[in-house]
Amino acid sequence: MYRLGYGYRAARRRAQGGGASAALTLPAGASVIYSVRKVGTYGGPCLRAVRSSDNATLDIGFGTNGFIDVAAAETFRAAGGASAKLFVDIWYDQSGNGNHATQTTAASRPTFIPTNAWEGLASITFDSGPGGSGPSKHLNLPAGVVLDRQNGTVLAIDAPNSTWNSNALYEIGTVAGSRAAVYTNPNSTLNFLSGADGAVQTPKTIQARPNILIHRFSATAFQVYYKGASSSFAARGAGVYSGGRLGGSGAGLNFNYRGEKYVFAVWPGTLADQDVTVLRTALATAFPQAAPKTFSHCLVFDGNSITEGYGATDLQNNMRQTLRALGSTADIDVYNQAVFGTTSDVIYDARAAKHSGIDRVAAPGKNILVFGVGSNDINAGTSAANTWHNTVTGKGILPYIQYCQGLGYTVIVGTVLPRSSIASLPAREAERLALNDLIRNNAATYGYLVADYDTVADLANPASATYYLDTIHPTSLGYTRMAAVLAPVVQSVLAA
Repeated sequence: MYRLGYGYRAARRRAQGGGASAALTLPAGASVIYSVRKVGTYGGPCLRAVRSSDNATLDIGFGTNGFIDVAAAETFRAAGGASAKLFVDIWYDQSGNGNHATQTTAASRPTFIPTNAWEGLASITFDSGPGGSGPSKHLNLPAGVVLDRQNGTVLAIDAPNSTWNSNALYEIGTVAGSRAAVYTNPNSTLNFLSGADGAVQTPKTIQARPNILIHRFSATAFQVYYKGASSSFAARGAGVYSGGRLGGSGAGLNFNYRGEKYVFAVWPGTLADQDVTVLRTALATAFPQAAPKTFSHCLVFDGNSITEGYGATDLQNNMRQTLRALGSTADIDVYNQAVFGTTSDVIYDARAAKHSGIDRVAAPGKNILVFGVGSNDINAGTSAANTWHNTVTGKGILPYIQYCQGLGYTVIVGTVLPRSSIASLPAREAERLALNDLIRNNAATYGYLVADYDTVADLANPASATYYLDTIHPTSLGYTRMAAVLAPVVQSVLAA
C-alpha cells in the first residue's frame, strides 16, 4: 500500500492516462522514486505542471503505455495559447514515502515539453544557464531523501545536453563539504564528489543521450555502473547525507545542469548483486533509448559555447536540431564536449583527455567530429593565422583537426559567426573573415569538411534579437539555421 503525500487531494485537477498501464518493477525498499514511467502499483500522478500563461496547475498522470501522459500534458499546455509552456513544480515520489521533489521559485523550475522527446522518450528538461550564469533550473530534494555513503544505492537515468565543467546531475546533502554529487568535469568524463573523500573520476565519457547510471555504496567499495560496464573505487568514508538537489548544487551556479531527467531513485541499503542485475535488465527493457548498446556511428561536438549551445531555449541547440534533422538517432552515439569560453589552444591542450573516454566505432561505422571554435580567439585579439595554426606553439585549429583525424574521425569544421564585439573593431572583423577563408580554402588540402554557417543570411547580423540572444550566441531559431547547414554535411558522411 502506497502512502499518498501532498498533491493528491481529490479537489486537484488531474490528467490520468486511463486503462491498464505497463508499470516498471524496481527492487523493493526504495526511499524515493521519481520516474516518467509508472513504477509498480503506484496510483498517483507523475508530476505537477504549472502553465506559464496563467499559472494554472495540473497533475499529469500516466498513459496506457505506462509513461507520462504526453497527450494530456499537451492538451493542457495548448489551452494556454500557442506560446504557453509547462514548468514542473513537483515531481511526485512513487515509493509511497511522500518524498516529492519540489521547486517553489518560478524562475528555477525545469520544464516539461510534451513534444520534445528523445526517440519518443519524454523527459523533464533542466535548461539552466551555462558557464555560471543563471538561473539554476533544479528540483529540491526533501530531508527524507537520505544517502548513507557506506550503505546505499542511487539510480539515475539522465541525458546531459553538454558536459562542461561541474555540470551536476544530482547532489545529496545540503551542507558545504558534506555533499555527494555526480557531475561532469572539464575532460567530460563522469565525476563523483563525496565530501572530504574528494572526487573519483570514471574512465568513460558520459553520452549526450539517455544513460542508465547506478551508484552503489558499501563499507568495502564504491561502484559506478554506466554504459553497460562497472568501475569500482575505494569505499567512501562513513557519513549520512540528506536533502539536496536534482539538476544543480548548493555550491553555486557553476554546477548548473543542462540536460534531461527520466528516473531518480535511492535505496537505503546496498543492493545485492542479483538485485542490480535484475535492475539493469528491467531498466534496459523499460527505457530502450537508454540501454547500453554498440552503436554503428559516433558523433562528437567540440568547440566553444556556440558549439555547446549557449542561448538555446529548452536545449534546442545545433546538436539537438541536427539530430532531429537526421531522423532516427537510435544508432548514433552522441557526445557534446564543447566548453563555454574556450579557445583553440585550450582545446588542443586538452585533446587527449577529451577523447580518451569516448567509445569510437569500428569501420564501416563513422566517427564524426563537429568542430566549432575561433570566435573567442579573434575576440581576444589573436590573429587568424595563429588561431588557425600557431607555428611557434604548435597549437590551433589545424593541429587539432589533424589530431582527431589520426583518431579516425571525419572532421567537419564550422565557420565563425559574426559577433558585435568583433564587428565593432574593423581590424578584428577582418581577422574573423580571414579565418573563415582559411577554414574554407584548406578543406580539400587537409581532408576535412566545412559547415559554412557564415553564409547564412539570417545569421549575418548579431544585433538581431530574432536570431541572437546576446549579439554573440544564437537563439534556438538561430541554431535551427545552423542545423540546416550542418545536417546535410553529417548525412553525407553517414551515407558515404
